[in-house]
Amino acid sequence: MTTRSLTLLLLVLTASLSGCAFTIHESPVNYSYSGEVVAAGADIARGVTVGNVEDNRTVDRPDIISHLVNGYGQTTSGGYVAEAPIAEIVKNGVQEALDAAGYSGQADELTMDLTIEDYEYDAVSGFWSVKNITAEMTVALRMESRGTLVAQNTVVGKIKLETEELKGKPDKELVVLLFSRALDDTVAKIMEIVEIEANRN
Repeated sequence: MTTRSLTLLLLVLTASLSGCAFTIHESPVNYSYSGEVVAAGADIARGVTVGNVEDNRTVDRPDIISHLVNGYGQTTSGGYVAEAPIAEIVKNGVQEALDAAGYSGQADELTMDLTIEDYEYDAVSGFWSVKNITAEMTVALRMESRGTLVAQNTVVGKIKLETEELKGKPDKELVVLLFSRALDDTVAKIMEIVEIEANRN
């Protein structure tokens, strides 16, 4: 995982952060996919279900959304933690989108395994202030049909929050917002692949 100084970004935006760089901040995500859902249709060739989801990020614990850094730019054991492992949140979000679109429970299902490779923040600064923050989530996708590989891809979900969306938000709320929006875009791009492969004869 590429370490970004989220603490420093938030200091620029909100002027202060509570706690120190070694504090664990409970930050429930309560994620539910809010992107567009395109119905599968009655004549899809195959259904799709989520198999294994792994988290390959360099983090101290599986529920860490993001580690904090100290004033020297060093990653610490502190950070923002979700209510469940990030792999579980991603899996449930993708499965929710599959269920809503009608890809679950179909005959001859494809199994989709996912690996979370990275999640990072970055900021674009103007002369006096931060203009926006981007967040990216990188997920490797592998799709099989009865043990045979049918698709393999890398999905990068990316979002950008402008200054007006950031002002006045507490640090934990901002962390959750960035993560949720990035996951929404990731799930949407995964669903584009699902639509192609589920309708391939």
